[in-house]
Amino acid sequence: MPRTKRLASMHASDSESENKAQSKRSKRGACNTESITGSSETESECDVGKKFESSPTSKVSPTEVDATIEARITRRKSYITKEAVVIPDDDKKCFICNETCIRNSDNMILACSNCATFFHGKCLNFDTFKFKQCKSYRWECNCCKKCSCRKKIEKNEKAIVCTLCDRKRHINCVDSGSDIDPKTWSCSQCVKSGVASLKKLGKKENELKCPVIGCDSKGHFSGKFENHYTSCGCPLYHNMTREETKEMAEKLDLLSSQREILLENFSKGAPLTEEQIRFSKEYARKLEEDRKYNHPENLETLVKTWMDHNQRYGNNREALLDGIGITSEWDLLHFRQAQMTVAYEQQKQFEAEKSEEFKIQYVIIGKYQIKTWYSSPYPEMYQQHLKIYICEYCMSYMNSDILLKRHMVKCTWRHPPGNEIYRQNNLSVFEVDGKQCKAYCQNICLFAKLFLDHKTLYYDVEPFLFYVVTLADNEGCHNVGYFSKEKDSFYNYNLSCILTFPQFAKQGYGRFMIEFSYLLSKIEGRNPGSPRKTLK
Repeated sequence: MPRTKRLASMHASDSESENKAQSKRSKRGACNTESITGSSETESECDVGKKFESSPTSKVSPTEVDATIEARITRRKSYITKEAVVIPDDDKKCFICNETCIRNSDNMILACSNCATFFHGKCLNFDTFKFKQCKSYRWECNCCKKCSCRKKIEKNEKAIVCTLCDRKRHINCVDSGSDIDPKTWSCSQCVKSGVASLKKLGKKENELKCPVIGCDSKGHFSGKFENHYTSCGCPLYHNMTREETKEMAEKLDLLSSQREILLENFSKGAPLTEEQIRFSKEYARKLEEDRKYNHPENLETLVKTWMDHNQRYGNNREALLDGIGITSEWDLLHFRQAQMTVAYEQQKQFEAEKSEEFKIQYVIIGKYQIKTWYSSPYPEMYQQHLKIYICEYCMSYMNSDILLKRHMVKCTWRHPPGNEIYRQNNLSVFEVDGKQCKAYCQNICLFAKLFLDHKTLYYDVEPFLFYVVTLADNEGCHNVGYFSKEKDSFYNYNLSCILTFPQFAKQGYGRFMIEFSYLLSKIEGRNPGSPRKTLK
């Protein structure tokens, strides 16, 4: 076994270098396998060599040596990553409830970066906001938490826990000049990154109210929610009370269940029992009665009531449908069921959007910090941050100011890519081909979506030309706005999308870009028209 002998002889002849290496490893603590895996039975490469040196006659195959070294390298890689140790799914059990943690079924799983103990987010009483903040750094359990002074926090020491990210600090290490409230205290990392202000925004009462005059936004037309914020889900708008909507919802659920039972009986294909036949006859008789339409006798009175209702409420209420004999009860009931279904889906979508706690609130580009208006489909890892940082020259996006500073040192761009087709004083226009500069055009589209509600194209930029307007100074060309234009437009549009960056709004740049699009249409031999399509 030449490889084993060579390894043993190497460690025997170089014992001094081995002692130095061991001392360095003990200082850094990065190669201490006991602290990484929580076990004292692990061996390093040097330990393997010592064992071979002490027992040269022991028969150890080279494959065993490779396996031992490979295991140690794996442990070192796992130390570098966020999750300390990779454990099979069967061994991932919550420390509190002792139930198996399966990632596919429960995403709210936290692992201590030090001892690799797993916890359910629900067992720790973490909401979605706090859970995502803990996932953004090397989270530690209560037994392993360390203060910002790098000292482990013992049980008998006075400490305070951040309510947003679960970081723990000594009372002495916290600024004593500020009032400390354990229920609302936020650590310096959360305050600096803006997470604390985001949580405060989320804690404010939603100022949305039902647009119907006289409505208190209580109840829902579908009978399934406690509040509503649109006229579609307002019981008062549909000339009903909250109790009436709940009764109608229960009635519709009962009719739906009866219909399902009837269809199930007929779909089996087997002979029907007497009870099933009786049920189907009763259902058919009731259906026939409900679908009968009796023409009202006092038609003039009903028409007057209907017109008085419209004059009194106008668009603030729905037209009267109940009690005036417009249609049969069966048709009216199913029309109400369709209305309730639409109102339910709309409210469900609204609640889903309302529950999204993570949205990019601010974007920092150049020397400006801008409040965003809408959401943009940036990657998920950037959606978890309150702020994103954008290079004003290449439009690359980052999630921290440190990354932006490092990027600005390396970034060689000082103007948009493409050809400069217009210049007057310090104002320039660059023509950028979406096919040649795809990444740049995608980045500028993602930025534009933060301020445009109906923009739908972000990544399919190859069929477009982008015209970027800039202002030049000693540092470079700063983007002012842009508009895009199809290379081969079927409808001969002058432009497809236009945006003036908010920090340069109301300075005439939008009008300049529209006039510039007219000039481009003239140069291309087309009749000048509107920014959307040419005149016919």
